[in-house]
Amino acid sequence: MESINLLNVIKLLEWDYKLHYRIDDFPGEADRQFKDIVKDFIDSKTTQSVTPIRVESFEDYEASVVQCNLLNGRSEADFNVTEPDRLLEPVSSETEPSSHELYIPRLPNPKLPVDQLVNLEYKKRAVTYWRNAVKKKRLTLAAVQRGFGKVTSIRQLYDWEKLDKLKALRLDVGKQFFLAKRKKQVVKDLDLRRWALTANETVNLAGFTASPDWIGKLKQYYGIVDRKITKFVTKKSIQEAPHVKESAEACVALVRSRIA
Repeated sequence: MESINLLNVIKLLEWDYKLHYRIDDFPGEADRQFKDIVKDFIDSKTTQSVTPIRVESFEDYEASVVQCNLLNGRSEADFNVTEPDRLLEPVSSETEPSSHELYIPRLPNPKLPVDQLVNLEYKKRAVTYWRNAVKKKRLTLAAVQRGFGKVTSIRQLYDWEKLDKLKALRLDVGKQFFLAKRKKQVVKDLDLRRWALTANETVNLAGFTASPDWIGKLKQYYGIVDRKITKFVTKKSIQEAPHVKESAEACVALVRSRIA
């Protein structure tokens, strides 16, 4: 993405406004305050707002995201949210978490020996071996345990398989986000959720709802920052607000009297 020269931007703004204003030798306090507001706005836009896309392909983008997360001390497992971790009854809206949602964290079993703890890479290899792409059918538990002694049940393998499906969903939504940003489109949480649910029609992860928690983890993974909108309110609009309300109430009363 081409870098921005703020001095050029300021010069362009000067050309836009020089016909309407003239420069005073001593800027007033209101000028200084508004300058601070504009500066904060520009700084926020140039440092964090756009989630810059500087690579040519989604594969390069994904690789850069993975590298960035590793540099920040985070692994892929830190961003995984499995739907059974959340009890939903029912979802209240499309944009806000339900007040009825209960979060039940999965804690490591303190009685489990250290040598029995399983990392994400081990789970992936066990599931791949269990699927057995050569014979095109799943192996028995005994066959899997000969190569992966930490596997305790077929149910456990199904749980681990969810991790692969969650990754497939993340990659699909990440690609949609990448393409949208390349086209300079505005992306909202509802878009991310819609892409995820559409992708799940193919991935077929049972019970997946693209919950607010999952969307939040996805945004953390890809460094997606919510756009901050600053509303400027003039002193005149504040002073006129009571009069506007009175005029509106008078208009409503007049209309009601004529209807009656």
